[in-house]
Amino acid sequence: MSTHRKDFVINGKYRIMFGGRKEFTICYNESKPISNTFWQSTNPVMNKLPIFLTQLSLLIAITRVFMIILRPLRQPRFLSELLAGILLGPSVLGNIGWVANHITPFEASLFLETMANLGVTFYMFLVGLEMDITPLQKTGKTAFSVAIAGIIFPLIAGVGLHATILKHQTSVRAPETGAYFWSIALSLTSFPDLARALSDHKLMYTDLGKTALTAAAVCDLSCWSLLVVAVCIISGRKELHIAIPVMVCMASLWFVLRPFIRKIAKKISQRSKDAPIPDNHIYFILSLVLLSGFITELCGAHSMFGAFMLGLMIPGVKLGASIKDKVEEFIVGILLPPTFLIIGARTNFVFIFADVSIGMVLLVILLASLAKIVSTLLVCLYFKCPMRDGLALGVLMNTKGVLALIVLNEGRNMQVVFFIL
Repeated sequence: MSTHRKDFVINGKYRIMFGGRKEFTICYNESKPISNTFWQSTNPVMNKLPIFLTQLSLLIAITRVFMIILRPLRQPRFLSELLAGILLGPSVLGNIGWVANHITPFEASLFLETMANLGVTFYMFLVGLEMDITPLQKTGKTAFSVAIAGIIFPLIAGVGLHATILKHQTSVRAPETGAYFWSIALSLTSFPDLARALSDHKLMYTDLGKTALTAAAVCDLSCWSLLVVAVCIISGRKELHIAIPVMVCMASLWFVLRPFIRKIAKKISQRSKDAPIPDNHIYFILSLVLLSGFITELCGAHSMFGAFMLGLMIPGVKLGASIKDKVEEFIVGILLPPTFLIIGARTNFVFIFADVSIGMVLLVILLASLAKIVSTLLVCLYFKCPMRDGLALGVLMNTKGVLALIVLNEGRNMQVVFFIL
């Protein structure tokens, strides 16, 4: 009998729900060999690795097509990957029998999720690597106030919107704790996507760009801290001792391991002062990503938290740039895309819009966006900034990306966020 993520396993069986109205159980044999030869009757193409390679190849190819289509609109790569995942999901192609049986079969979901989690772990390491927390100690009042207001207002809006939808939604009984993940996802400003957008439009070194990046960094760090707290609260809502190891682990990683990691990183940078960073040193740091993820998993948290904290710990522009040059394209282009396939597989617009009206969806998007724009504008007006700059900064602070989807996906894994929400 297969095992799966907890939100899908009922009495050891794989359960799928459609809008809370229908459900069915799927059992499949996982004792088959990983690889089959032509002497055996089983089709080797239907094993987990060949299916995964097929999925990844199709996803990358479809993503490239969407990137070409959206290039005139100057849309980020993230949107193309998300559309590709939805296209292969049950909303479009995944609803076709042959595609569902041969391209996205249920038997391959465990392997796909494992690879997706690995990709998210390394991606969060890159996100932490891009953030230099040293300048944040000298954050200006405007940027800091924008970040705090951009967290508080969306948090309140997220709780209110979540409660409103639950009140009008009768087909799905979702826990109220899902509001934590909703609020955090709305409060997040995707630092990597914002940095790329500012760089593409040559706004990185303008006053507006610097304020936006600083505020986004403060906002993201605060939101990820809130996410750790949310995970602890939900994990320990029945038994407190479940949450304690997570908090102890995070504190130990930061206060005990951080000085050790920074010393190693500085020695690596000093030894390679006038020369490129040796590959062996980069491989060593990448192995630390896996180790930090393993430690946080042992403590009951997702491996992405440990990887993110490791990225924050590594000092120096040269070392960070060398790591990014070596592995960024592989992580973003190969390891991360399975995450979008998982998100697409968990999204079925047919059933979503059968339970939630399009008007409600548009209202949620509007109110969620206004919360950040209005809060940012009010702060800018308080500091006597031009209204035009305040509006522009509010729009920039609304930049969403992979990070918000990762937060919602984590809520889904913890059984507090459902596809309808």
